[in-house]
Amino acid sequence: METFLQVTNLAKRYPIKGEKNKELSIFENVNFEIKKGEFVCIIGHSGCGKSTILNNLAGLDLPSDSSIAMEGNRFDKPSLERGVIFQNHSLLPWLTAFENVFMAIQCKHKNMIKQEVGIKTKYFLKLVGLEASMHKKPSELSGGMKQRVGIARAFAIEPKLLLMDEPFGALDALTRGNIQDQLLEICEKTRQTTFMITHDIDEAILLSDRILLMSNGPEARVAECVAIDIPKPRKRSEIVKHPSYYKIRNHLVDFLVNKSGAIRNQLQEGLISDANFPLQIDSTQL
Repeated sequence: METFLQVTNLAKRYPIKGEKNKELSIFENVNFEIKKGEFVCIIGHSGCGKSTILNNLAGLDLPSDSSIAMEGNRFDKPSLERGVIFQNHSLLPWLTAFENVFMAIQCKHKNMIKQEVGIKTKYFLKLVGLEASMHKKPSELSGGMKQRVGIARAFAIEPKLLLMDEPFGALDALTRGNIQDQLLEICEKTRQTTFMITHDIDEAILLSDRILLMSNGPEARVAECVAIDIPKPRKRSEIVKHPSYYKIRNHLVDFLVNKSGAIRNQLQEGLISDANFPLQIDSTQL
């Protein structure tokens, strides 16, 4: 697969209040790439800068240092070529589910006739199982249904890159599982290139082709990149039976519990350098 997104030496620093010419580094020298059609998850402890990285990729926040290129072109502002799904659904409360998606498509395709926009709107709402509720406003929908409208809206603009910041974090386990399954089906159909933040290890294994592991902040790094060898399409009921599943899971847990903090300390003490990162790991070798 061709490289679609290339991130080189990404860094984010903030001035320290009351201390002249001093900055707090959230993360430094973050390097990774995403192939066309890949689903990449990033996990790490709170404070390591995952959401800031996503905002940099979305163009919602400018990095302190970096080279970010999508299809070889650098960018520094938001674009409908990059769709974002946040943990909060961010729907317009005065519009129905249909109208929320309809408006997004109109913004992307300004010359598309209304009849075609309506057909596309119904198609994407049907993809997430909301054809019977499309004329309800957000106040009439459950939390899971609102999030599905947000997913439909994001896919409806057909972004080249889909960015998701813990989109299922506020949902109950059953609803979360159902929407994960729908997301898997949609991504299989569309071959959508996706970058997703999650704190859920099992979710990351279920959805992703590769998982980026971040060391603890401050001065966090993308320390490891773990390739998931479990074949797609995946089913929640069957994935746990794959011989690599628990090897991958145990490796991810060990990283978060033991390695993420140790790497930060070793960097600060000068015992390791950025030349070590990210370590490429094939899950078949775990």
